[in-house]
Amino acid sequence: MGWFSKKITCTVHIVSPMGTRDEIMTVGEHIPQEAYKKLKDAAGDMYVLEVFEKGEPTQHILSKEQWLQAKAMMDNA
Repeated sequence: MGWFSKKITCTVHIVSPMGTRDEIMTVGEHIPQEAYKKLKDAAGDMYVLEVFEKGEPTQHILSKEQWLQAKAMMDNA
C-alpha cells in the first residue's frame, strides 16, 4: 500500500438473534477484498448474518437478498 493509499471502509448491516445493527468496517481487514467485490450493494454496503455457535459469535457475509430473508425469519421468530 502506498503512502497516500486510502483504505476503503463500508457500512456493514448485521442481523443476529439480538436484532440488527450497523458497523463501519475496513475492506481487507474486516471484510475480505474478494467478498466485497462480489457482494457489495450499489451503495457499497455489505450484509452479515451473525449466529452463535457454542456461545461464540460467528459472522457470515451474505448478499443483500439473503440478508433480507434472514432478517425476515428472525423478525418472525
